[in-house]
Amino acid sequence: MFTHTHTREHNTLNSIGLLAYVIFPFLSLNLASLFNDAGVFAVLSQDSSQFVQNFLTVSGLLFSILVGQTFYFMYQQQEQIYLSLFSEVTEVCVFVILCR
Repeated sequence: MFTHTHTREHNTLNSIGLLAYVIFPFLSLNLASLFNDAGVFAVLSQDSSQFVQNFLTVSGLLFSILVGQTFYFMYQQQEQIYLSLFSEVTEVCVFVILCR
């Protein structure tokens, strides 16, 4: 049951990633055309601190996503260990009761 659910989630994430890969170029070009103004480019070219701030913000966001996915993966592993341990203990308890 866990493997089937995990595979379905994995396929869903792959589909979302593929969709984002296809849509991103069109989305970014449309956003760039919205900001096609000489004043905007003048501000962006003069203010390097804004670039650094945006870079750090995106880096922090990517790091947060990576850490969140890592914790999620570790939690899933721990949950599977506890469930298998519980099933083993349950089987041993039933075996001990039957052997009495």
